[in-house]
Amino acid sequence: MSGGYEEMLPDYKTPFIFANWNGTAGDVDVLTHEAGHALEGYLAARSPKNIPEDIQCPGMESAEIHSMSMEFLTAPWHRLFFKEDTDKYELLHAEDSFIFLPYGCMVDEFQHIMYQQPDLTPDERNAVWLELEKKYRPWNKFADLPFYGRGAGWQRQLHIFECPFYYIDYCLATAIALQFFVASLKDHKDAWQRYMKLTNLAGMATYTELAESAGMKAPFTKGSLTELSRAVADWIEQHQVS
Repeated sequence: MSGGYEEMLPDYKTPFIFANWNGTAGDVDVLTHEAGHALEGYLAARSPKNIPEDIQCPGMESAEIHSMSMEFLTAPWHRLFFKEDTDKYELLHAEDSFIFLPYGCMVDEFQHIMYQQPDLTPDERNAVWLELEKKYRPWNKFADLPFYGRGAGWQRQLHIFECPFYYIDYCLATAIALQFFVASLKDHKDAWQRYMKLTNLAGMATYTELAESAGMKAPFTKGSLTELSRAVADWIEQHQVS
């Protein structure tokens, strides 16, 4: 399993990335993801604005914009890793990011129900998860899989236990990252400049203000997710790889 993290070394104003490497596409996902965090940390630490350390990084819903967007904005160099399989990787990456949105929302709604009804039995918790699966991911069929079929799938999501209500932040970030993806398809240079404008604001702006700084639409804007979904779905449909 691939994984890693980025950490700042304050005395050196330098980011450090630690990641394992197991020869899968996940290696590139992790490296480019953490590079987004690293770039933001580097720019904030060395900003001529002398940004206080406490706000050199924005909240989690915004910090993940830097990382998830970088995964897409590094596309011109994907061929250095994947060569003839680049098209397959980019299709898989776009699909994974796209279908994550309903899953992330499902995890969030599940947590809200659990905290509102703390006395639910284990079977009742599983029943709630199964209902949410039907609502958010009706294409999944778990009947023949004992663990998932009884609604226990939520137990494998560590964020539910370790970082309550954090998962929706990934959805908020993904909504912006996918817009950077769409923008980069039209004009990569322009998308990068908009990304840098957002990134240079560090933690000095709210999530909505960061999105607006790059000309992106916060998902709270009516119709924005429909517009984004159509653009991403169209690209995926046009780039199906045999």
